[in-house]
This record gives sequence, C-alpha cells and structure tokens, in this order.
Amino acid sequence: FTTLLYTIKFELQMTLKQLWLCFLLALIHDITTTEDISGEETQGCVLYGDCGGLPCAKETEPIPFSGGGKDVIDEICPHLKSEERFCCNDAQAEIMKKKLKDADKRLQSCKTARDNFRAMVCDMTCSPYQGMYVKVTKEEEGKAKKINYNLSSEYADKVWRSIHNTDHLICGNLFKKCSKNDLFGFIGDNHWTKLKTNYVLGGHPSPKAQNVECNLFESDSCQECP
Repeated sequence: FTTLLYTIKFELQMTLKQLWLCFLLALIHDITTTEDISGEETQGCVLYGDCGGLPCAKETEPIPFSGGGKDVIDEICPHLKSEERFCCNDAQAEIMKKKLKDADKRLQSCKTARDNFRAMVCDMTCSPYQGMYVKVTKEEEGKAKKINYNLSSEYADKVWRSIHNTDHLICGNLFKKCSKNDLFGFIGDNHWTKLKTNYVLGGHPSPKAQNVECNLFESDSCQECP
C-alpha cells in the first residue's frame, strides 16, 4: 500500500512538471512570436522609393510627403487620411493613382469593389504599417522583385466578394466563375505585373482597413455587389 501511494505521488509530480513545462513553452512563444499579439500596429516600411519601375527594397521609417502625395492619399486612400507619414513618396503616390485608373474602369459598376480594391493597393504601397504585413522575398540591385502580402481571411473575403461578379478579366478569365484564388493569383502575378506579389490569404498580421460593405452605396447593384 505504501508503495502504491509513493507511485501515485511520483506520477502526480511528473504530471505537474509536464504541465508547468507546457506553460513555459507557450509563454516563450508569446514573447518571441513575430505577430503583434497586443493588436497594436507598428509603423515601418520595407518598400520605399522608385528604382527603375520597381519599388526599392528599403527598410525605413515612414516619411512625410513633401509635395502633393497627401492629396492623393486623401482622395483614394481615405482610411489613411489621418496618417502623417507614409511608405511611399509623392511620385509613387501619383503612379499608384494612375495605375488604379484602369482597375477603376473595370470596377466602375460597383463602388464597393472599387474602394475595397483601392484600399488593398493603398495598404501595400503607402500605409505607414506596411512592414507589418509585407515582406520582400526577392530583390536585385536594390529593387524589390517579389513580395509576400498578408491578408486576413476576413479582409480577403470582403475584397473578393465585392469584386468577383464585376469583371472576370480582373481574375484573368472570361469563361468561368472568379474564385478567390483566381483573383489574388492573377492580380499578383501576370504578364503585366513587374512586382510579383504572393497574397498570403489568412496571413497575419494583416492590414486593418475597414473594407466597405455593398450596401454603403445606394447606386450599387445587389447582383454585382453580393
């Protein structure tokens, strides 16, 4: 009987030690994880400036505009309106606005789709929190050639749902429905994109832009903006 009690006591001590070890390992992971578990966003850039038609792979603090870049942000990136420093310069902001015009034409029947697509591009190009969710995976002579861009499942789903019925060309096909993978796969890597972008769907940390819902604009068609 004494031996049995001793065995039970020993096994209980070992179980408590294992539980304590698991707790310590979890605590260490929380301390060392790269994700900001506090929910706070940290400013920082991994892309800044233009290097011959591609963004420069450059880690820097966000920088205030010196010209009309802020006007561009206020117009097409309203969710960044309150920010004072950015991960793009005036020239990049103008280039972004010019390139978005083509997407605007394809998405003109649905303002929700247009604004969600704009926000996604704005966050990648100019947001002062860019470094949290964009990672350069290939660079040559200071030019960023490939990047990973984290998008939470909720963020990606809202963008896709507002876009997928508007224009199948934006998904790279004409004859089949536009899946979420079709959309992000095509806009991230096609014949016309110089900067190849791997959209990491479900990735974290992710931008926190407030994607607009379809019913925000009365002129939107419910069929085109489900």
